[in-house]
Amino acid sequence: MSATHAASSQMLREAAEAPRRAAWQRDRNRDALREAARRIRALDPPFAITIAQGSSDRAASFEAAQKLKEVTRIHAEAFSSADVAHGPMALIGEGDPVFAFASRRRCTGRFPGSARIAARAGAHILWAGSADTCSLPAIRSRDPGVEATGMILSFYRLVEALAHRRGLDPDHPPHLSKITRTR
Repeated sequence: MSATHAASSQMLREAAEAPRRAAWQRDRNRDALREAARRIRALDPPFAITIAQGSSDRAASFEAAQKLKEVTRIHAEAFSSADVAHGPMALIGEGDPVFAFASRRRCTGRFPGSARIAARAGAHILWAGSADTCSLPAIRSRDPGVEATGMILSFYRLVEALAHRRGLDPDHPPHLSKITRTR
């Protein structure tokens, strides 16, 4: 019982610290995000794929695909790391961007294999995660939800920079309203 209480207390502390750590991460990685946006813009991709493994990472991946469509007008699809190997991998070619969302716990096994296969096909892989080698670094946490939130916050900054490089206004996407009205 005390071990469960200690783990819960640690997760609550990490969640409370997440906004401060995310702001620090954003400021620290601003140049890296701009460089990633420049490289993607240079590719001028008609589409992108996002992949992830695990429910929290996959939630970040699906949100990323949605934001790519909404803000940059790049058609994007999200797949699990297992599903991408069955069909969607055939779409990936030279220079195509693949965004891989991987918390520290997910950087083992089959998932990096999917990214390696895409890289061998010529894809430009951008890793979002808490590992030190990620293009889109995120805050580290024992809580997968906090790590996934950090990944998507990092990705939002990339999408904003990419939209500006494409001459688009990320705050006013066409045909969309930021307010949903219900009756």
